[in-house]
Amino acid sequence: MNNEQNRVDHAVGYQIKFTGLSEFRRHALQRLKLKTVIKESHCSQVQHLATNLCSARCRNLFATVARNQATIYDDLHLGEHVAVVSNMALADDVKPTKVALIPSYTSSV
Repeated sequence: MNNEQNRVDHAVGYQIKFTGLSEFRRHALQRLKLKTVIKESHCSQVQHLATNLCSARCRNLFATVARNQATIYDDLHLGEHVAVVSNMALADDVKPTKVALIPSYTSSV
């Protein structure tokens, strides 16, 4: 981790400790700004968006799921841009099934 990220992590930890997690989240949501507009290749509405809660080291990763595709993004390493880390698609003849996504807090990702 670089020095800038260490500084951000320290500031976030201090703010959470000082204001509490719920107040920190409320304040963070009020300060959100549009970073990048993404056009995904599935040409359909995104059904689910998830942020990485498994590892603090990878909290810059988030994923979207729609139609027959899942895409993982990185919003940290390209400045004001979002990068595709991985895109997975089911074959057209495979029917997706509902799967409960349970975060694994022991994940090494």
